[in-house]
Amino acid sequence: MLAGMSNEAPSGVGRNAQSAIFRAGIGGSAPLVPVDPSVLFDAARRALSKEAAAYIFGGAGVERTMAANRAAFDA
Repeated sequence: MLAGMSNEAPSGVGRNAQSAIFRAGIGGSAPLVPVDPSVLFDAARRALSKEAAAYIFGGAGVERTMAANRAAFDA
């Protein structure tokens, strides 16, 4: 084992939330917020005002970061 590392699972609010989501999923509960990027995009577009959607979905510059993020989700 590396120095400073532990065999214990991480703790904290984020870890507790992640564990709760995982346990719900293996119990058959679907998340309230879509996790498929295209479904999440459509849900956000319906929920946001036209101006907010334009701001969020517009990206910046040549949108390289948005393209890289999307490619990572699709991988």
